[in-house]
Amino acid sequence: MGLPAVVCALLSVPLLYNVLAREKGLADIYRADAMSAFQAGNQDLAVICFERMVRMRPMDKDRFDLAIWLEESGHNERSQSIINSLAPPDKRGYGPAHLYRARKIMQRTDANLDTVVEAINHLIFARDALEQNGEVDYLLASCYWATGSVTKAVESLREASDKDPKYFYDLFKAYQGTNLQAHANTAASRAAEYFRTSVAENPRDRVARQRYVEVLVWLNAISDVERVISQGVDVDPEGQWQQTLSQAFVAFFRRQKTSGVSLDELLTLLEKAMDADPDSAEAVKELADVGVRDPSGRIDQMLENILTTGRHNAIVHFVLGSRFYQNGNLKDGVFHMKRAYELDNRLSYAANNLAYTELLRENGDANAGLALIEDILSKFPENRAFRETRGQLLAKLGQWEEALNDLEFALVEFPHDPKLHTALATCYHHLGQDALSTRHEALAKSLNDSAEKDPTPP
Repeated sequence: MGLPAVVCALLSVPLLYNVLAREKGLADIYRADAMSAFQAGNQDLAVICFERMVRMRPMDKDRFDLAIWLEESGHNERSQSIINSLAPPDKRGYGPAHLYRARKIMQRTDANLDTVVEAINHLIFARDALEQNGEVDYLLASCYWATGSVTKAVESLREASDKDPKYFYDLFKAYQGTNLQAHANTAASRAAEYFRTSVAENPRDRVARQRYVEVLVWLNAISDVERVISQGVDVDPEGQWQQTLSQAFVAFFRRQKTSGVSLDELLTLLEKAMDADPDSAEAVKELADVGVRDPSGRIDQMLENILTTGRHNAIVHFVLGSRFYQNGNLKDGVFHMKRAYELDNRLSYAANNLAYTELLRENGDANAGLALIEDILSKFPENRAFRETRGQLLAKLGQWEEALNDLEFALVEFPHDPKLHTALATCYHHLGQDALSTRHEALAKSLNDSAEKDPTPP
């Protein structure tokens, strides 16, 4: 190479550098102009600036940003074409584009197993490119749940949590749902650490605070729950924190009632729940379902106190009626039952079921059941389900003609009930109608045989 050529080559290096630097600077200017235009609402100008930038600097990141901007401005076909080229379905492309495609697939309302598998493929490609992105693993876990791959889902949630602690709550819920107590405890502890920081940084984040309470309940940290909720009341008085506190005490109760704690401790939790939120139907229902005898009468006293407030009167009357009835106090039991279904007709079916249990119990008291159902029928005389219950009880007491009247009335609505046909067969037999008795016996047998082959109710 001669001297003139060498000189030209040396002179061209800074010139080329200046051109490249100028183009790089110009591309950055176009990006800045695009951002300004987009923020000003001029999407068309923003797209023009982005297109010029991409022509000068066709990098994957810039092409991906152009595709997003095209979508924002309504140019969906062009946007999709760029995304598809950046994230092909059969090989690794640009990580954020694979993640974007997976998100879009998972948002589809017509999603099925094939679309879930398609999303999984894109997420696997995205994970390879975005190694520290916890969202990728979280979305993978969601897809694996959808396909029934529980082990893979939990493993993906572990990966997501290691990369981003905000996913420890989801990992806790996964372990909780799979009954892995020790793992759930660990995840709950890590989630509590995350939420402690989260609510300190953003005290009015209600979702974070409520989830913080949830994991603290799991960890049996009652004093911490009260503290966290008290802070919520101070910084966010519009939040329903008393209801949250009541729900927390109900949750503590549910966790403790199977662990052998004393009845006094259980009732104290429910009292605190009702003190925090007197409108808590959940607390009243749990009070009804304590499932233990209370010789002190404390439960009855609590229920009677609720009645004086005017809250939950129907369900409280029903609970008191059930307790009196089951303890042999028929007079008070029927009184409260009657008040319950006069206040709420829906509870009449619950009272009917209670009367029906006297047929099912080995030493059931048919007279007690009859007293209860008679009272219900005084208000609902044409209800065929209630008439069937009374007919069954009368048959148990050997009052065949009275039983037959109710059972035949009920048959119109329940022609496929084998127990009803069995009762009718018994009544007809004792009334000397053997032909009809035989027919109902045969129907009962046929219905029972069908039920054994196909347990689905007819």
